[in-house]
Amino acid sequence: MGTIITNLKARFGVDSADFKKGLKDGEKAVDDFKDGAGNALDKFASMFGLNMGAVSDALGTATKSLNFLGQSITGLGTAANKGAIAFKLFKAVLISTGIGALVVALGTLITYFTKSGEGADKFARILAQVKSVVNNKCL
Repeated sequence: MGTIITNLKARFGVDSADFKKGLKDGEKAVDDFKDGAGNALDKFASMFGLNMGAVSDALGTATKSLNFLGQSITGLGTAANKGAIAFKLFKAVLISTGIGALVVALGTLITYFTKSGEGADKFARILAQVKSVVNNKCL
């Protein structure tokens, strides 16, 4: 800032002492305006029974809460992704055992038969055939 003020004096013949005084007067005027505007807003709000300090505190709390919620949702997404990876790994480990492969295959069949209309129809046909065999052989 000192270099700029020196350059102003050299270029325009401006006395830097007057410039610095004017700058300080301007800064004081801005500060006075901010104080006055804040006080006027508080007076205006008090006409309606509002406490601007309390409103500001409440908005600050709401902002912090929303930020925390956003972080929590991000964490939940990360946890869900890691859980999905863990289940895939568990399935691979389970399949590597003999009985585990049988359990996974059975679970896949049950899911297919219960989740799709085509699977349910096939299951009903197979069950009808099994019932027919059992009735013929056992009765």
